[in-house]
Amino acid sequence: MPTDPEPWLQPIGPIPCTREQRQRFREGDLREEWAARYPALFDEVDLRQARNQVQFNFHEWLGAIVLLHTCGYESLQGGYTMSTHPRKREVFRRLTADHGEFFERRDHPAQFPDLFVYSSVSGDWFLCEVKGPRDRLRPNQRELFARTYERTGRQIRVLRFREVAPCRP
Repeated sequence: MPTDPEPWLQPIGPIPCTREQRQRFREGDLREEWAARYPALFDEVDLRQARNQVQFNFHEWLGAIVLLHTCGYESLQGGYTMSTHPRKREVFRRLTADHGEFFERRDHPAQFPDLFVYSSVSGDWFLCEVKGPRDRLRPNQRELFARTYERTGRQIRVLRFREVAPCRP
């Protein structure tokens, strides 16, 4: 039996999304609605970043919402290893304390996955890279994700979205 060439990878999806959703997020109404509806997922720093970089964050935010509804886990989006976001960093450091030295290093070939996904009840966690319909994993991401798996024993989930036509009555 052949071995899996990427044992670190656990795919999720593809999950459907629409161009209209992405446009509403960029224009602000969906972004503001999600921030108000999911304060445990998106704080003021996330909202400010999404307002300042409107072309980014849609799939990451939608991914955090999908994971909350499908597995009941909360997500920290971006910045969870950075000192510039103390709340995220504290949650991340507390839950990954057994692997702190690995995550603290700054010589990694890429950034860690988009989402740090965790259960505040059980303490379970995983990392999740989010990819839009035309996004692909880059070689440096594959290298870092394989290293992360080797060091932590945790697979990296890759949540993929596909664009679909909106439902019309």
